[in-house]
Amino acid sequence: MVSQNPPLIRRVFEDIPAEIRAAPLDPTDPLTPMPTHFADSYADILLRCGFADETTLGARLDRWAALIRAADPRLIITDFAPTAMLAARWLGIPVAAVENGYSLPPAETPLPFTRAWEVAPPGRIAALDGAVLAVINACLVARGASPLPTLAALFDTAGAFLCTVPELDHYPARGPADYFGPVYATQTGTAPDWPPGTGPRVFAYLDAAHPTFQPTLDALARKGWPTALHVRGGTPLTPANIRLHKEPVQLTRALAECDLVIGQGLATITAALLAGRPVVQMPGHLEQTMILHRVVLQGLGVGVLRAANADGVTLALDTLQRETAYTTRARAFADRYHGFTAEAAAAAVVEACEYLL
Repeated sequence: MVSQNPPLIRRVFEDIPAEIRAAPLDPTDPLTPMPTHFADSYADILLRCGFADETTLGARLDRWAALIRAADPRLIITDFAPTAMLAARWLGIPVAAVENGYSLPPAETPLPFTRAWEVAPPGRIAALDGAVLAVINACLVARGASPLPTLAALFDTAGAFLCTVPELDHYPARGPADYFGPVYATQTGTAPDWPPGTGPRVFAYLDAAHPTFQPTLDALARKGWPTALHVRGGTPLTPANIRLHKEPVQLTRALAECDLVIGQGLATITAALLAGRPVVQMPGHLEQTMILHRVVLQGLGVGVLRAANADGVTLALDTLQRETAYTTRARAFADRYHGFTAEAAAAAVVEACEYLL
């Protein structure tokens, strides 16, 4: 198993015998200055992450190839690992791409625009594809491998497993695809501890570094609603109506006992909706904003953007409490997937991967 964060993976798989190695990244690689705007396409993301020049990508490709040759695998399972996918293609090793949608864009040429709520800049999307494809093919040809006909061919793998649901696919125009459903932990963690108070129960899972974190605490203090809060990256002071959980909270129980959910990422938002709970989503980056767009369009929740203050968060909370249609639609969403479990989705992915061996 290879990861950019081996200590985290060791904690997750502490009961499973597995060799865990660090991803073959070189800290001396030049970093592309990060633009302040969202990436326009998956190709744009690649350009920001080492695919902008042949020297950098070639060195990374060689390091991945060395690691793969040493492991001598029959199948490589990836999750947002485009350089590993490219190295596997060069070496002729099948890949099972187990992705959430964002990291497995539709195989279109050019790869689609990321912001469905805007109009793509004319000609830019095709130009991004062309720029990345030229660098990739230069690296492949230099190593005696066949070039890719299109950038989308990078995702022409032995198996593609979308671990999401169509309603929350980052790319709403994907078309027919094999959706396995989301995979996330449901039973691990501590039981939620609900403080006394009146009003809807709120389960919140947030990053302390997010700009709206303190405004959210302030808004919840105003409302006085009993809240179970798990925070990533800090142990802030919280008002009496918020019970801080330093360790992850058992998701199944928290969702069964709450009335609404505040969260940022796909796993939390999806789990909430599958439990029939409307959401207040606070995106921190492009991937989460793409999900928010899907949530809002379907009336499953509301969004709070990075510049919001406590008044903005309060308005979002009031909206979910006042307009009961959000809860009605969230329950209908859950009904469509009655009987689904993340454990069953994981088992289906494992079975499909075994079939590829």
